[in-house]
Amino acid sequence: LFMGISETIRIIFRFTGITLLFFLYFRTTTSDDFILTLRFFGIPFRFALIISIASRYIPFLLRAHKNAEAAHRLRKTDITPEPGKWNIFAKVKAMLPVLTSVLVQAIKNIPVLAMALETRGLNNAVKPTCFRQITLRCSITRQTVLFFSGILFIIIVLIYL
Repeated sequence: LFMGISETIRIIFRFTGITLLFFLYFRTTTSDDFILTLRFFGIPFRFALIISIASRYIPFLLRAHKNAEAAHRLRKTDITPEPGKWNIFAKVKAMLPVLTSVLVQAIKNIPVLAMALETRGLNNAVKPTCFRQITLRCSITRQTVLFFSGILFIIIVLIYL
C-alpha cells in the first residue's frame, strides 16, 4: 500500500513539473519564436504553423466558452438540466445555446485567422522565409542536438526506472 501511494505521488509530481514547464514555455515564448524553434528542428512550416495556431486558438475557444456561459447565466437562471437524471439529450439541449455562442465567436474570428495565415505566407507559392534564424555559436549540427537530447532522455528514463 505504501509503495503504491509513493509511486502515485511521484507520478503526480512528475506530471505537475512537466505541465508547469510547458506552461512557462508557452506563456513566455512568442508564436514567432515557437515556429522558428520547430523549424530549426526540421519540422515543415505548415505543420509548425498548425501546432502554433492550435496552441493559441484552443485557449481562445475556452475563454469564449467561459464568457458565453457567464452571459447565459446572467440572462436566464437555469442553463443546466435537472439534477438526478442522466439524460444526454437534456444535457446537450442545455449546452446548445452556449455552444452556439462559442461557434459564433469562432466564426467572427475567421478573418483575423485568415489574415494571420496570409501574412505568414501560408497560401503563397513561394517558400516562406524567416527574418531571424536560430544560429548555434559552435559547430553543433541539428543531428548532434537531437542525438544528445535522445541520450539525455534515455539516461533520465533509466535513472527513474
